[in-house]
Amino acid sequence: METMWKPFDYGNKKDVFAYGWEINKANDISSYGFSGGNVSAYRIFPQNNMAIIMMSNGYNFFPAQYHIVNHVAAIIDKKLSDAYSIAEESIITGFAKANNPNAEKNYYAIKAKNPKWDFDGTLNNIGYILIGNSRADEAVKVFEINAKEHPQSGNAFDSLGEGYFHAKNYPLALKNYKKSLELDPQNTNGSNMIKKIEDLIAQKN
Repeated sequence: METMWKPFDYGNKKDVFAYGWEINKANDISSYGFSGGNVSAYRIFPQNNMAIIMMSNGYNFFPAQYHIVNHVAAIIDKKLSDAYSIAEESIITGFAKANNPNAEKNYYAIKAKNPKWDFDGTLNNIGYILIGNSRADEAVKVFEINAKEHPQSGNAFDSLGEGYFHAKNYPLALKNYKKSLELDPQNTNGSNMIKKIEDLIAQKN
């Protein structure tokens, strides 16, 4: 019972999980839970003597279960109102609107007010959701922002390469996959995609 509240020591030192469920924080107050198929969520707030169960019929753009749980938690206990989560939701909403010229402005306005906030995972998820919705050109713009914000991230350039690949801009896809591999030589997806793109270019020539 004591172990279940402690973070698991992942080898990559990035994932934040306890023994069996996710760890989330709102205003430095820890909560623990999990999601099922992006349509349901369970979260327990031990310090607040509260648990929330959320079920839905799905979503039309971005999985919203965590944001819904955060809103419900903040209604019940104002100390759980989390400014980062609200800002993240605003960023997602902006890019969800097709070809929204204000989406990027909104993102940079939020970053200007909170320069220490990092939306790496959020931008990456938005980009892949845009690809899944056949909006590759918009996905590229989001991945470009993320790569600009994280110039040492091999993953950010890998995603940008994938965005250009889906937009059928093979030269830029190749360039960004190579950049990804420079930053992360262990990126097997990048090396596989480089070979795939080089073969495609060779066939066209």
